[in-house]
Amino acid sequence: MYLAQEIAAAKLKEIAELFGLKSACSIPTSIKKLNCLLDKDEVLSNTINKMIDEYDS
Repeated sequence: MYLAQEIAAAKLKEIAELFGLKSACSIPTSIKKLNCLLDKDEVLSNTINKMIDEYDS
């Protein structure tokens, strides 16, 4: 979900459809939780950033 929004700038409704969710309400909460984890976990942050970099290249 995070990558769909970060890389593809997908709208919440589109992300919900991609993940088979009935509603997009839980997506912002999930993304916010991941952002908190990224602030605390350098390894996770580096992994996500590498994925984003690979997509952009």
